[in-house]
Amino acid sequence: MEAPSLVPHIGDLDSARALAKERNAPFLIHMVLDGESDNDSYRDNLLVDAELVKLSVQAVVVVANNGTHKKKSIEIKTAEKDGKPTKKEVCEAYPMYDSCAKHQRNWNELYGLYKEDSGDLRCPQAILYLPDGKQHQRWHDGTVPAADDLRGALLEAIKLAGPGLTLEQLEAVKKLASDARAAESSDDVATWRSWSAVLAISARGKWADEAIAGRDAAFARIQAKVKELQAQLAPGTVVAASRALRLLVKELAGTPLEKEILQSLKKAEAQKELKEELAKARLEEEADLLLKEAETAADLGDQKKAEKAARKLFAKKYRETGAARVGRERWPDLAREIEDAERDKK
Repeated sequence: MEAPSLVPHIGDLDSARALAKERNAPFLIHMVLDGESDNDSYRDNLLVDAELVKLSVQAVVVVANNGTHKKKSIEIKTAEKDGKPTKKEVCEAYPMYDSCAKHQRNWNELYGLYKEDSGDLRCPQAILYLPDGKQHQRWHDGTVPAADDLRGALLEAIKLAGPGLTLEQLEAVKKLASDARAAESSDDVATWRSWSAVLAISARGKWADEAIAGRDAAFARIQAKVKELQAQLAPGTVVAASRALRLLVKELAGTPLEKEILQSLKKAEAQKELKEELAKARLEEEADLLLKEAETAADLGDQKKAEKAARKLFAKKYRETGAARVGRERWPDLAREIEDAERDKK
């Protein structure tokens, strides 16, 4: 099995810190000099330690070295090439970088931050931070830390941070958060669902904090809307309110509000003063569907299907609906035929 390779952050320290916060992941810095035995041992053994590399996937890692090295060619497998090996030029000493400029990038800033009062910078050196920027541990006596110590500290930092995000999960969370923010002014249900989806991926950290606030605010607005519509389950407004509530209950399936809405609709339908109004509205809705079916079939040239739907529309049950009146204007002969046939039966 191919040994895992360290994938460091490509960017400055500010972007690394920001990414650690976004991912709710520890931030680990490795600082290594050239030409000293302890530093060489750190580079050749600790940086490629398989277990440490595996753990480092759950962290943001920066490797800093101020040296300039030759290049070498390595084979890598990429999805773009269907997993087939392709050659790549990389730094001979730090093959996780394709150029020395990338491992040199943060050296000066790190030197300024971690040099001794004398101006010396003890290397090798490692600094481990929690996602909030608090230093968790630092190794800076100039010797190589034990691999077990570094692995243990990183594992402890990961546990203290709580569930973090991979880069792929971070992209998904960013998209969901963007969707939630875009929907906030117009669609509370979509906002609530998007923030809930963020929390399903990110349970702690920056994104979770925003998602909890956004989700709870959206759900409070939904609850207020439901209460407002429930108050309108009264003569004169019951039809529009019940329609709006039925649309909401479909979107809120599986939530406590679903049951509450269904109970309020059932209670309204049982009230004598509302039954007739609701029944008439349902009749109008059924007639509208028949008219639409007939008109669509006619427009598509299917006269047989159009006539079948129109005959249902002209039945006595729907005769006084608005849809039936519209239908009689389009199919007057068929409407008279059906009405005449009913009179003859009498």
